Amino acid sequence: MRILTRYILNEFLKPFLLGAVAFASLLIISELFYQLHKWIDLGTPFLVCAEYLFWRTPEWLVQTFPVAVLLATLFSLGGLARHNELTAMKASGISLYRILSPLFVVCLFLVMGSLVFSEVIVPYANQRVDYIYNVKVKHRKISNYQQQDNLVIAGEEGRMYTIKYLDGEKKLMEEVLVDQFNKNAALINQIYAKKAAWKGNYWIFYDGVFRQFDYDQEATIKETKFKERIFHLPERLDYFFRKQKKPNEMNFFELRNYITKLTKNGIPAIKEKVALHSKLSFPFSNFIIMLVGIPFALKTSKSGKVKGFALSLFICFFYWQMFSVGKAIGENRILSPVLAAWFANLIFGILGLALIS
Repeated sequence: MRILTRYILNEFLKPFLLGAVAFASLLIISELFYQLHKWIDLGTPFLVCAEYLFWRTPEWLVQTFPVAVLLATLFSLGGLARHNELTAMKASGISLYRILSPLFVVCLFLVMGSLVFSEVIVPYANQRVDYIYNVKVKHRKISNYQQQDNLVIAGEEGRMYTIKYLDGEKKLMEEVLVDQFNKNAALINQIYAKKAAWKGNYWIFYDGVFRQFDYDQEATIKETKFKERIFHLPERLDYFFRKQKKPNEMNFFELRNYITKLTKNGIPAIKEKVALHSKLSFPFSNFIIMLVGIPFALKTSKSGKVKGFALSLFICFFYWQMFSVGKAIGENRILSPVLAAWFANLIFGILGLALIS
């Protein structure tokens, strides 16, 4: 490895590592203060709190990589320009692309590392977080009959259940939404109720509404409100306690197989498809963010580290907003899941190439 390459990599990696640790620490502290009152009320032991935060960290690290990459780009290239080192390199006949090539290579390694980390470590860590929160913090039983929050479960014959709270011991569901899809993945009817109770062979739904849709346009054609209504659904109470991983607890291939299962049952699985493609698109944000950061680093080299830090936060905040917007419009079927997941990368990639040229 040439001396110049080692020097540039050293200038980049120091602020990158510092930034990744610093931003991950901020997220840990933020989560600590957010959960603190709950832990105190429940009498959660210190070691359980520490274990919870430890397993939350892998996902946070992946999320902080783009801002750490941008920070390192602004600081390393900005420092080289500020001390006239870039000018000296160019005067020696070294092209700008040769100077930047070590950064591109290390960033591609970061993309691959982030992909592997997100596939191997993060899903397992999120499963541990779910277990610690439900069993060690909330003291819920490890059995078929327990309490669960925020469930999205695929039923039979094209049904999709969204449940805010499920209590197996009391045999109750709260804030229940049951979407029924046909074989063409079109929504044909929907049940919403504030509460549902299992009565041994059937469900009674309370304070809700039953909607029927025109499956060609998904427009409501009939809506019936009810105070109490029996629905003979084949999904019994124990059906909802079969362990089903959440999308953030699955790797790419598990989520893809889950989507295949949903679509075979006539469920469109739009949110899951967006989540699947986001698993690929987000790691590439490291490279895209660097493309955007390079021209800013070269043009604002004399602005100082404070402005560079503020600029990196602003750009990454704007990227995260665009990433969230892309996912939202994909989940609402305005864009295809693939395009929605890559929406922010496409916008920022075009912006970065335009600024560099």
